[in-house]
Parts: sequence; C-alpha cells; structure tokens
Amino acid sequence: MAKADIKDKWREDWSKEEERENTGLQARGLGIHYRKVTGGSIPFSFKPRLPAAPRKHQSAYIQLKLGIGYLRPFLKRAGKRESDLCDECEVKEDTEHLVLYCTRYNQERTRMKKALETLPLTLQALFCTEKGKAALAEYLISTKICTREWSG
Repeated sequence: MAKADIKDKWREDWSKEEERENTGLQARGLGIHYRKVTGGSIPFSFKPRLPAAPRKHQSAYIQLKLGIGYLRPFLKRAGKRESDLCDECEVKEDTEHLVLYCTRYNQERTRMKKALETLPLTLQALFCTEKGKAALAEYLISTKICTREWSG
C-alpha cells in the first residue's frame, strides 16, 4: 500500500507541475528537460532501469536524461564554461542536439537508428523503451558523450 501511495503522490506532483507551467509559472522540481526527454511518459518504478553498459556510460545516460553534468548548458550555468554552444554545429549543446542532430556523430547515429529497427529516432524511444535504451547505450559507448574524457 505504501508503494501505491508513493506512486499516486508522484503522479499528482507531476500533474501539478504541468499545470503550473501551462499557466506560465516556472517548474519547481519536475523540470521541462526531463519531461521533454520522457515525452510525459514516466515509468513508475522503485528500481532504476539503466541500459546495460559500463558505469561511466550509465552515468552519461543519467546526465543526458536529466540535462546535467558535462552538458555545456549546465556547465555554463555553473560558471565553468562561457558558452553553451556545440563546437561542431554552433547550436545549443543539449541532449536533443547531441543524440539526434550533432554532425560529429552521424556515423554512430546511423548505427543507432538501425538498432532501433521500427522505432522512430526520438528521445522518447531512446530513453523510454528497452530497445531504445540498448541502442542508446551503444551510441554512448562509441561516442563517449558526457564522460570525463569527452568533455576534455
């Protein structure tokens, strides 16, 4: 019963945050980035469902999902970078850009798209489905995105 109550409270908080943003107020906890990545679909689970990958790439997965860590917009807010732009494309270097559009990773993205088979190449498919998580894990391993060695 306690687990069911926690899930109900989480769903209620999620709805309140969406209503808050729809009225023009700023989100207080459940950010826009996370909802963009998950497409409004949250798997309510008490155990994290991380892709099968080495720990540093699981960490990269979490950073991309939350929009924190080695991502330039986060580093700019933290005062560690002057710009939040991708060196390659000169657009904002966020999760969507790095995973779906950055020209630096076209080859890796093509392999990821093949691994998805019939699923569309979207953030929601990559972060919210088992096949997507597996494809994203391979992408993260091959690109080293959001790891210490990548951020240089």
